[in-house]
This record gives sequence, C-alpha cells and structure tokens, in this order.
Amino acid sequence: MFSMFSSNPTSKPTIKITKSENGYIVYSQHYDLPKKRVLFLTHNQEESETTLKIFSIHDLTTCLLEKKFTAFWQLLCIFPDGTLLLNNDRINNNNLMKLCSNSLTVLSTKTLAAQCYPAGVIDNEHFFLVESEDSKHCVVIYQYRADNHSIEGQRIKLLTSPKSSNSYMYDIQSLGNNRYCCHISDYYTDEFGVFVFEINAKTLEVKELGVITPKAHHNGVCFFASGKITVLPNGQLLTYHEQHDNLQLWDTGTLQCVQEWNWADTAPKKFSVSSISTIRITSFPDSIHLLVQNWQHAFLFNMKSYIMKPITLPNGIANYAGQTHILPNGEVIAFIEQYKNMAISKIVQFELPEMINYRKVSEFTTESQHLARLVFNRHGLPVEVTDYIFSYAFTNEAKAILAKKIAEQSDHENQKGQDCFIM
Repeated sequence: MFSMFSSNPTSKPTIKITKSENGYIVYSQHYDLPKKRVLFLTHNQEESETTLKIFSIHDLTTCLLEKKFTAFWQLLCIFPDGTLLLNNDRINNNNLMKLCSNSLTVLSTKTLAAQCYPAGVIDNEHFFLVESEDSKHCVVIYQYRADNHSIEGQRIKLLTSPKSSNSYMYDIQSLGNNRYCCHISDYYTDEFGVFVFEINAKTLEVKELGVITPKAHHNGVCFFASGKITVLPNGQLLTYHEQHDNLQLWDTGTLQCVQEWNWADTAPKKFSVSSISTIRITSFPDSIHLLVQNWQHAFLFNMKSYIMKPITLPNGIANYAGQTHILPNGEVIAFIEQYKNMAISKIVQFELPEMINYRKVSEFTTESQHLARLVFNRHGLPVEVTDYIFSYAFTNEAKAILAKKIAEQSDHENQKGQDCFIM
C-alpha cells in the first residue's frame, strides 16, 4: 500500500483580498465571464431578491456592475459571448430572463413550459435541456432568434435512459468541443451513471457516446447521494462521493477509468470520510491539482504524486453550501465566515504557489505562440498550417507535463514545510 499523504508538506496560500458581501452563503456563488470578469450571484430570502454583481478577476473589491431583481432567479447558463440566461421556476411556469453581461440590461423575458435544470450551451443562439418524457428522456434544443424576442425548441428522443424509472438525468456539464455529460441518479437508489454525448453545432444532431458507470454508494437523502461528478479542464471526468471513499478518473473519449484511489489509504490529520463530513472537490486549471473541501478544512491534492497538502485559512472554509470557486488563473475565491444573522458572507481570494507555477507555463506558451506566429507569417506560412502545427506543439498534455515538472519541484522544496496560518 502506498502512502498517499505526507505529514509535513503544506501549500502556503497568499491572501490577496478579504471582503464581505450581503447574501447567505448557501445561496451565493461565483461564475466565470469573458474578458477576465467574474459574476457574483446571491439571494436574499427574506426580501425575495436576487443580486448580481460583476467584478474584474484582478480586483474583487471594486464592483463594475450591480443589479437587483425581485424574486428567486437562478443562473441557467452563460453563452460564449457572456450573455446570461436566468430562470425562475417559482412563478409563471418557469420565466426566462436574458441579460447582457456588459450592462446587466434585460434583453428578453420569456415563459418556458418546461422543467428547467442547469442548461448546456451550444453557441450564442442555442442552449439545451435534458428532460424526462413518459419515463424516457430527450434532449430539448432551444434557439433564441437574433432579435431575442422569440424562442423555438426541438425535442430529440434519447435511446439512453436510467435503469430506474424514477431516476433523472441532470447537472449538464461541458466536456469541450461540443461534447457534454450529465449525471444519472435518484433518491433512494444506488444508481450512479454519467451519460456522455455530443451535439453537432451545425446540424444540431445528438450522438449518444455511452454511459460511464462509477462505483456507487447510497445515503438516500438526495439526488447526489450515490455520487458526484466534476469535469476537469482537460475534458477528463472525476467521480467521487461526498460522504464515502473511492474516487475514479475517467477518459471521456474511451469512457474508461484511467485512475482510482481511496482517501482511506492513509488519511491526513483533520481529514475525515464520514456521514457528517461532506467532501467537495473542484479542479484547478492544470487538471493535476484538486481543491478538496472537508468539513471546515481545505486541502490541495496532486493526482500525479498523490500528495495532499493542508491549506490553512483564517477560520477555515465555511461549513455551508456556498461553492468555492477557482478562477481561470488558478486563484481561489472561498467563503470563510457568515455573520449578522447569516445575512453577510465573508469572502477571501487567495493563490497557491503551485498555480503561480502553472501561470508561468501558460504565459510561456502564449509568448511562444505569439513569436512563432510572427516568424511563420513573415515566411508566408498560411494561418491554417500554423494552427495545425500549434495543435500538436502546444497541447494540453504538453503544458500539463511542464506544469507537473514545476509542481514536483515546488513539492520537493516544500517537503519540510509547516502549516502556514494566514491572519
């Protein structure tokens, strides 16, 4: 049995900002937007109000835009151009509201006669839902016309369906290149599956690629009791359990498990796998490191070296349903406290040395591509040929190898470190 965890290494976070925002942690979340921006969405249950705030990822203390809406609006999806689509399933049979993220002005409001789950996005005009129909499931593709005042939908029946007639397909996530997956589960069942499919952006045809079947556990308390899924930036899929052991990493092209491990192999101090210590996992942009939340503690886990490092923050990470968010540059936004009758959330933004190393790789890759394009252009090489060369020279795998080398060097340097308390 290998020793997965070392007792000494730590990842020393550097706090960038600490701030407070109105809103309950359980109803608050951050989302990435184009142009290096981030959306903060929160709800005030007592006043029946939804607040949207937009910040630059480089300055979370200065709000660029803010708007409040009456009622409980949830983010359905974000289009590639940054347009927001929100839905409210508590009034008038699912109202849809389309917003411009550059001004937060309302572009359109519609009523959609369907049960809305988080939607998948095809392009700036098309989004889709997976819905049940007579114990079967179908993909429903909706299209917004250019004027934003009309919406049309087409239903495509699926051959794939859950084993249980009461199970659902939900939580649509993008795998990249118009490939998607959704979670299969239900209350009071141990069914745990991940349906993988692709949608042709031109013809809108749906191709069913298969179902991944991870190991399942069951608590019987909610849809995700049998398991959770997290898509890595490189398109791989991680399946895990909030209150049980066993993690599996899947190649979504072959639908095969490529890696598997257990926390119980040698759990670090303060890490617990039990029915009262919920585990949440988010991937960093290098697709090597994971941010693992366990009760009020946070850990950095390296899937290549199997090293887990504690990340010590003031007051820990809040034990609420608020989601820790990782920005595209690898910096982390986390909720660490809630006060004044739970109506105000304390938020911290921090970065880890491992992600500073990853950014060095990304910056090097960008600069290298820019210089190569200048040389190729000067010698008359067509853009198509240049793109073809880059597709092989600057792959995600190549960047991951370089990031891994830097991360391993950082791991070695920090091997004798101690917990770093940031006050």
